[in-house]
Amino acid sequence: MSEKNQAARQGSPIDTQYNGSEFTQIGARTATTKPASQIERVLLALLYNGSINCQEAEHQPIRARHLNSVISELANRHQLEVGRQREQVKGYQGTACHLTRYSLPTAQTDRAQAMVNQLRARRNAPPINWRQLTSHTLNQYLQSAESCRQSTRG
Repeated sequence: MSEKNQAARQGSPIDTQYNGSEFTQIGARTATTKPASQIERVLLALLYNGSINCQEAEHQPIRARHLNSVISELANRHQLEVGRQREQVKGYQGTACHLTRYSLPTAQTDRAQAMVNQLRARRNAPPINWRQLTSHTLNQYLQSAESCRQSTRG
């Protein structure tokens, strides 16, 4: 790999390598005020809610505009199995539309949790205690360090 490609790859916010039970960082930069990446937001929403569709993903705090692309990246680049199920929901003016609901199989939970904590470590956010996941809101987990400081100032 050329030096230019290597430098570009190291700057990527999601360069990870899976080593059995945990993800390790590959030359990523960290910052205390970095917001959660789209991959982190989607993965955490999948773990927190159990499943998600594109309508739900577009709203706060997830704000994933192209959920299918994020899911594809999780499946292809990070080798996470993601379940897909077609569903019918109300669309524009109440007419029916078909969407895909995504979920993580139970066997993928440990890998996904390790990946979320790795992504959180890159932005200097504390790791999540998975046994007490629902003790905080999804929005609280996704806040950047800067927004946490601003919300505690009053």
